[in-house]
Formats: sequence, C-alpha cells, structure tokens
Amino acid sequence: DAWTMLRHPTKSDIPWPGFIFGQTAASIWYWCADQMMVQKTLSAKSLSHAQGGTILTGWFKILPMFLIVVPGMISRVLYPDTVSCIDPDVCMEFCGNPVSCSNTAF
Repeated sequence: DAWTMLRHPTKSDIPWPGFIFGQTAASIWYWCADQMMVQKTLSAKSLSHAQGGTILTGWFKILPMFLIVVPGMISRVLYPDTVSCIDPDVCMEFCGNPVSCSNTAF
C-alpha cells in the first residue's frame, strides 16, 4: 500500500480526492504564489532581474530537500537494520510495524 499513490477514497490514510485537490492547491501556493517569489518579481527593476529573483527563490525552495530529505535517504543506506528493515520479522520486533520503520528515519 505504500507504493500506491491514489488510494481508496474513504477507507485509507491518504484518500485520493484529498491528495489530488488538497495537494494541487498547496503545490500552486508553494511553487507559484509564495510571497517571497511574488515580492522578488514585483520589486524587480527589469524583466531580467525578475527572472533572476524567481530563480533565486526557487533555489531557496529546493535547498531544504538537500538538508532534510537527502540525509534521511542516506541514513536508510548506512543503517539498513535500524531504519529500513528488510525482514518483516526483524522490522516488527524493532519498530512494531512489519512493513517499514519510517518513523525512525523521519
């Protein structure tokens, strides 16, 4: 079930209508209408300054992925027994979930 993106609409932890409609609005706000990006664009002296400011704020938005997500992925590789369980019995013993120990890494 972890690899299924569009899950059951009423009986799952992330129903597909909430994922599609909720994530779309959040993504548009985060990537297109964030105040930092809009202010950089509106306060620019020229079109090239506006484009450069938008690219700069885009880099600021991608930076947390490298600071938060990538170390979590590295921890799954460096500590496979603790963070990413392969054997369901060992995983159940360590974290109480036979599928994965995602609570430990994140």
